[in-house]
Amino acid sequence: MKDEAHPVLRPLPIGIDAGGIRRETDSMGEIEVPADRYWGAQTERARQNFPVSGLRFQRRFIAALGLIKGEAALENAALGIVDAALAASFDDPLDALARVKALAALKGRADFEPLAVAFKRVVNIIKGGVTAPVDSALFEAPCEGALFAALQAAGDEVASCVGRGAYDEALRTIAALRDPVDAFFTGVMVIAPDERVRTNRLALLTQVARLFAGIADGAHAYFVHSYHLRPRDPEDFIAVR
Repeated sequence: MKDEAHPVLRPLPIGIDAGGIRRETDSMGEIEVPADRYWGAQTERARQNFPVSGLRFQRRFIAALGLIKGEAALENAALGIVDAALAASFDDPLDALARVKALAALKGRADFEPLAVAFKRVVNIIKGGVTAPVDSALFEAPCEGALFAALQAAGDEVASCVGRGAYDEALRTIAALRDPVDAFFTGVMVIAPDERVRTNRLALLTQVARLFAGIADGAHAYFVHSYHLRPRDPEDFIAVR
């Protein structure tokens, strides 16, 4: 299935020696971009639709942003969570940083590896998930009812924690589902021959994956906007949000 978020790369003329136009693609579709420009679809849309002024950033400011992003990438790499699938939201850097720290703390747990394996298995099986609701009448094994009950108990608690930014608590609640998730995989075959049973089991796992909404995502993500820098000279700070 084509990944709409990551279009197929193809060779295109680009840069100061290129002429004409090229077509760039994002979630809104295709858009024409001057071939001699290095920006992509979203920047071109912003340029066309939001011409706020003719003012431009100074080159040293742009260079500074590049340095900050580089340090951010190194910081995240040091935490080992660049590939931890934090595609949930980038709107608030401070909130994103709180999620990074919570995930880093989770990674420090002794049981993190088996926990990560269990939830990665969930994401791999559901492949985007299903929209069907869970029907308890279709349960064929006790482990299905046990996982459903655990999900119902955890759902409200996780939502409450995420709502107040208590991501550590939310992740601890999610982590407690490891045992019923493992028991589910041991007790039933998810891809059952009966389509209704199969869809119902995928719906259960979809609910497990959706507990991470607002905290993390199962896909690889560009995540260098969350960072914590310690300048040599505190006077280098211009502003802190």
